[in-house]
Amino acid sequence: MIPDDIIPVAFAVLSSPKRYALLLGSGVSGGNLPTGRAITRDLIRRIAALSGEEIDRDPLDWYRDRYGREPTFPGLFKTLEARDGDEEAILDDYFTVVGPEGRRVAPGPTPAHRTIATMVKEGLISLIVTTNFDDLMERALLDQGVQPVVITGLSDPEMMSVFPDRCRIVKVNGDYPSTDLKMTPEDLKDYSPKIKDYLDRIFSEYGLIVCGWSAKDDTGLVKILAGGERTERRVRRYSTIWCRRKDSTPIPKEVVGELHPSEIEIATADEFFEELSSRIEVLRRYEHKEPISVSTGVQKVKRILREPKPELMLPDLIRDETDRVIEFIMDRQRYQAAGIDGKEYYLTTLRSLENTAAPLAAMAATVAYHDDTFTDLITDMLVRLINIPHVKPRVSGIQNIHQKTDREYIEGLHRLRHYPALLVLYASGIAAVRTGHFDTLEAIVRRPKQYRYDGMLRETAPYHESVNLQGVAGSGADWIAGQTPERFETEGTHTDYFSQVIYTVMQGLFPNRYAFDESLDIFEYIFGLAYLAELGEIEPEAFRFAALPGPLRSCNWHRHPYLPGISPPARTLSLPPHLIAYLGDLKQRAADSNFFGGDLSVFEKAHRNYAKGFGIDCPGTGIELPEPDLQNDA
Repeated sequence: MIPDDIIPVAFAVLSSPKRYALLLGSGVSGGNLPTGRAITRDLIRRIAALSGEEIDRDPLDWYRDRYGREPTFPGLFKTLEARDGDEEAILDDYFTVVGPEGRRVAPGPTPAHRTIATMVKEGLISLIVTTNFDDLMERALLDQGVQPVVITGLSDPEMMSVFPDRCRIVKVNGDYPSTDLKMTPEDLKDYSPKIKDYLDRIFSEYGLIVCGWSAKDDTGLVKILAGGERTERRVRRYSTIWCRRKDSTPIPKEVVGELHPSEIEIATADEFFEELSSRIEVLRRYEHKEPISVSTGVQKVKRILREPKPELMLPDLIRDETDRVIEFIMDRQRYQAAGIDGKEYYLTTLRSLENTAAPLAAMAATVAYHDDTFTDLITDMLVRLINIPHVKPRVSGIQNIHQKTDREYIEGLHRLRHYPALLVLYASGIAAVRTGHFDTLEAIVRRPKQYRYDGMLRETAPYHESVNLQGVAGSGADWIAGQTPERFETEGTHTDYFSQVIYTVMQGLFPNRYAFDESLDIFEYIFGLAYLAELGEIEPEAFRFAALPGPLRSCNWHRHPYLPGISPPARTLSLPPHLIAYLGDLKQRAADSNFFGGDLSVFEKAHRNYAKGFGIDCPGTGIELPEPDLQNDA
């Protein structure tokens, strides 16, 4: 096993607790107990011995020839003429081992069982599907103080929930000694309708970590994994990780075609789960280095702002949280993986960055909303996030990336390093728009610079082309859009997803979504003008018929008719009424501020270039241009 192969698994389990189910086979028991396959063949040898015959070929073939039927669990014991008590006594030999004192005793759980039990207790795993008959997993859980619910084919369907409210063990092939067991090829061909339905729901709702299961004889379970009797393709929200030894049976082709599993080569189940647990513990300690939630961060900022001298405490709070976000982004282990599901890995990375940056974004928004003096702090925070050093993803064996090349996919992952900067930028900027804090707006949209190096010399440049929604997340637009209905219960594009994320972070600052959307429109317009202010003169209708630059694309404008960059070129374009109203009041509201360097003519020039580039009427602001600019504008 390559230890680095475990990193994406640990990352997925920790990022999505109780959303990955385990599918365990006899390999987890470490060879302490025989498999159903071995028990079947041994029982047939006993039957042959009772008939005075000796088997010199596959016992299954001998049984078919001798009795003219397929061997089944009930059929074997019927042939042995075993009563109920005899049946249990016969099976007891297979589920016990000879102890130190010569007595037959039940073997104890393996290290794999105990590691899994610890993961359940820690809230990482809640659902275990197993083909094993024994109670080793249950005993390991009980030792951890966890009382699992055991589900078999005889269980009430009401028990068959996919909600992760408690630990459930689904024993698909039976539970010794409580039920009949599925262990012959004939037994394993099919399952009851209620178990098939339950497994299908599990395999749809959960990601899977498969370990210790060869899938060799479990044809019915393989069929369910591969989609079974479904007429539509199963929609899976999480990936499948399949652990297998180097010399083990290949994954069935129909399962590969349906699940596109990521394979991890392991030596033993004990080693795999021990390494997985170890990696999760490292990530957990790292992620919780400075534990803080969105609500906690907001409350801390508000409390400090009420202090007589908030400038003594607020910078430390914001910088410490910025440090935590940067350390998370810079962790190289997060960007090293092999045999990944490209879509799942991309979305997992996006969500992990999102969750990590959300507290800082909420804290920055709170500062920008309530105060207009911490401009240096805001700029410093954004400069640090914008100038994240390059950590090139080192991934291989990428699957499920549609029309992208590996190089394009890796570049898309690389661009996500600016996702936290984008979240903080938008949250603080929208908040500043809401309260008319123009100095803070200047600190957000114009003062931060991106560093570029020419040999040993550092140059600065505007950051807008690198840190905008299209540039950061455009390569995963379709994947992100697919998350919008699942997370926010509404259809939409990747821009809708992003605006929903921002609103979730800062909704406490707005009376309703309508007020948020208006401030979002205004901020994105100001952001676009900050970009245009660095470009110089714009050709008429330069943006109307050409590809729209990322900094000029809006999250929200596609909801308004006749907007620049959205409507067909033949339509008459205009800005939304609330933006026109804002522009009409801007001269008075931004007077005496440092907005656009304290020179509103710079804003006005960019404003007119925007109108010229889209071929629209320029709403009036009352801001005058110097004479040379008036001549050029004409």
